[in-house]
Formats: sequence, C-alpha cells, structure tokens
Amino acid sequence: MSEEQAENSSPASGSVANNSSNSAITTVNSGKPQVMNGLLWFFGVVLLIAAALVPSRLPDLIASGRDTWIQISTMAVLAVVGIGLMLVTNQGGSFFKLLKDVRVELGRVTWPSKDETWEYTWKVLVLMIIAGMLVWALDALLTPLIATIIG
Repeated sequence: MSEEQAENSSPASGSVANNSSNSAITTVNSGKPQVMNGLLWFFGVVLLIAAALVPSRLPDLIASGRDTWIQISTMAVLAVVGIGLMLVTNQGGSFFKLLKDVRVELGRVTWPSKDETWEYTWKVLVLMIIAGMLVWALDALLTPLIATIIG
C-alpha cells in the first residue's frame, strides 16, 4: 500500500476514503467543524422542543397566545427554523444525498400493474381471513381447556 493510500484510509482523517472502484461508501463533508455541527443540532432540538411546548406555554407568556392561529404559526416557525438548522449540518447534507439516492432508486423500481395489484390484494385479504379464522378456532378450542386447567 502506498503512503497516499495509507494516509487516505486512516481513521483519523475524519472522512471515509473512496479509493477503490468497488466501494460505494461516500460521505458529505462540508468542512464545518464538529463543534459548529453540535451547536446547530442543539439549537435545532431546542427549537423543536419549544415548538412542542407552544400550546401550553405561549398563553402564559403573551396575552394573544390563546389565539389558535398564533399558536399554529408560532409552532410552524419554530419547527421550520429548528429543522432548517439541523439540515445545514454535515448530517443534514448526508440526508439530502440520501433523498436524492432514494429518488434514483425509486426510478429503477418495476412497479406492478393495476391488474397485478388487485390480484395481490385479493390474495392477501383471503390469507388474512383464513389466518383470522384459524386463530379464532384455536382460541375457541383452547379456552375451555385452559379454563379447566386453571380451575
């Protein structure tokens, strides 16, 4: 292994190296320091918690806090800002990459036709009814037996 490959594959480098063509692992690293990512996550979580507490705490803080639309709009703003802070972190960038990859994979899926979907739906429903009847029969047979054993 050359010095360059050893340097790129060391765990201390902070990101996963993609040296071989067989490796499918990639990371999104925007270069933000870990402390900054931690602070953004912290404030994002704090804002989401605050959004959840709006209905119970806002009326105590401001007089117009009892209005439903003010509560809803305050919750929405806090939630959007909190989620936005989380999405600008390195993990948020990885999440966007995941969504892009999911979109590509969904384009490759061979979806069943309408007729196949109905066929599979009826098969599942019939099997659910049969399984339900079996469970009901076992319950009906074993209940008296267990009642006799327990007393």
